[in-house]
Amino acid sequence: MALLLRTLGSSQAARNAVSFSKFYQGPLKSCGTLSAVVSSKSLIPANGIHISKMVASSSASTAAHGGHNHGLHWSIERVVSVSLLGLLPTCAFFYHPAMDYIMSLFLCLHSHWGLHGIVVDYIRPKLFGGFATFAEYFIYVFSFLAFGSIMYFNYTDVGLIPAVKMLWRL
Repeated sequence: MALLLRTLGSSQAARNAVSFSKFYQGPLKSCGTLSAVVSSKSLIPANGIHISKMVASSSASTAAHGGHNHGLHWSIERVVSVSLLGLLPTCAFFYHPAMDYIMSLFLCLHSHWGLHGIVVDYIRPKLFGGFATFAEYFIYVFSFLAFGSIMYFNYTDVGLIPAVKMLWRL
């Protein structure tokens, strides 16, 4: 985005790029590089809000969430979910022991994020008090134990994919 703003010649094109950056939800939104580029120039989009105020507000919202970039986290969740769609049939037809470990990792991540989302959304601290914190810690412990158990199964027994194939034959 910074390179785009440097290379724009007309102010109307710059305003369009700034208004696009306001709606852009990717990992560059909260990185702060936009304010360094625009600090010497006064680019004001059509709604009248200065670009440095928009970057500062997105940085403040990132800081309010403990410094986590939730947009990047959401993107990684989507990559893992979409990867599972291609990984499932690939593992079924082209087996390799490394596929057991990759599949185990992705399934545990996907399950952890799903369960964690349910706990955070529905077990609110205002309603449940200390139980909400306990439930969140329980999800972490459960996910860690599940991942360790599946890795142990992959290492000491036939592996996750051959075990599913054996169950499917029953």
